Amino acid sequence: MAPSKIKLTIVDRLGKKGCHRGHKIGDSFDFDSDRGKICPMALQAGFTYIDILRYNGELSKSSEGDYRFSCPDADTALVFKLDKIESCIDTEALLLEALSLEEGHPRRTQHILKIYSFIKIMEKSENLTSEESLILEIAAIFHDIGIKEAKEKYKDASFENQMKVCEPILDTILEKYGLFKLKNRVFSLIKNHHNYENYSNKLHQLLIEADILTNSLEEADKTYLDKKSCFFRSEIGKKLLNILKREG
Repeated sequence: MAPSKIKLTIVDRLGKKGCHRGHKIGDSFDFDSDRGKICPMALQAGFTYIDILRYNGELSKSSEGDYRFSCPDADTALVFKLDKIESCIDTEALLLEALSLEEGHPRRTQHILKIYSFIKIMEKSENLTSEESLILEIAAIFHDIGIKEAKEKYKDASFENQMKVCEPILDTILEKYGLFKLKNRVFSLIKNHHNYENYSNKLHQLLIEADILTNSLEEADKTYLDKKSCFFRSEIGKKLLNILKREG
């Protein structure tokens, strides 16, 4: 049995001193590819926990309902949260599904690729669980997937018509990849990605911001981002917003 992938995220500091290795709350590491970047003392303290999770063993959960350990430096005591990436779901396969459905349409194909890239950047800064990342990536990939069929079926790609045809398409693809249990959360994000005023959670907010950033690259209006900047709340979204802003 191949070991599961493990993500380590620093979520708290119990001591008063900063980490001598420079680690800080929010830092995240992939155990397979980043273990050389992790403080050896912390890695040694957590290795048993990590190894048990990698090979599907049982561990007691913390009071927060997740898996945690702390580094042994009593003056610092950084708390690491462990997330097991349960499946080997390859969102690139889902990306190919979406691109195939668009049949080479230049603007919509590029739109999918751009928003997916923004989401991949943003999720790394937000300490999302593996399931949250998967839900957000799927929503980003398929958020406009109803446009083509709405045009063909109704001769009108209004958002209302998009939603009529989007849900069956999404159902078929999620069923194919064994992801139907995520359908309600994914579809909720898709149908609310233009709802800027009443964002419901972090994933909703990130999808809104990524879509605005993507649209800005397709807009001739150089003031587009200035007009939409009031809808940005995440730190990574604001950072990307400032990078992309164009002078008038």
